[in-house]
Amino acid sequence: MSKNVLFKTPLFSSAQGNSVMTGTSVLTSPNINIKFLDNEGVQLHFTGTPTGTFQVQVSNDHDESDAGNVIAVGNWVSVVLNPAPVAAGALGDIYIDLNQLSAMWIRVVYTNSSGVGVLTGFIAAKAVGG
Repeated sequence: MSKNVLFKTPLFSSAQGNSVMTGTSVLTSPNINIKFLDNEGVQLHFTGTPTGTFQVQVSNDHDESDAGNVIAVGNWVSVVLNPAPVAAGALGDIYIDLNQLSAMWIRVVYTNSSGVGVLTGFIAAKAVGG
């Protein structure tokens, strides 16, 4: 019996070129397919003195080929997180535990308002049961 899982997958890294938090930059993670996955965990770590906000966004009308080519850009909607995750001018760590999302696609967006820093982040997910 196999279980649907998404092993640790990078969202933000210097290798992806989406890790520098500066000015009023907006950093967007890759789009991650979470079809058949029930629970997602997003781990974010940032250094420096950034001040800004994080959003988890989902889409059902976005579509990509198996090779990662975008077929339909789709519309992205922010998931309501309470409290909303923020970078507050110092290094920090955030973990966002998402339970029973019904969306097909997920991504994380960071909007910097001031300060500078470097962001790294990962997502992992699993299906309930097996």
